[in-house]
Amino acid sequence: MLTLLLTNPLVIGLLGAATTAPVAVDNEDVTPGAVGFLATAFVALMAVLLGLDMMRRVRRTRYRAEVGALLDAEEAQARGETVESADPTASVAPLVGSGEPVSPADSDSTPR
Repeated sequence: MLTLLLTNPLVIGLLGAATTAPVAVDNEDVTPGAVGFLATAFVALMAVLLGLDMMRRVRRTRYRAEVGALLDAEEAQARGETVESADPTASVAPLVGSGEPVSPADSDSTPR
């Protein structure tokens, strides 16, 4: 059976093609071309867009945490409890153009 398989012209052709000597190719002839450029540009563009999306999400999470801390501090003051920091608006004040803290009534409460 093995002899019949090895004498088959198709098998001999495949084995012969696999064992041929490599052809010398000039390095200047082998380039990625337009497809390689487009693939690299696509990956670079996706990396930039992913970075921008990540920054947006981190910024939104940080702002929500700061506003949540401000609201918690205001609730604690309203109940007469001691506040952990001396100025609960200090972390939110740089976010507002006038330097005044953000009031919950000034912003819409729907998450984005």
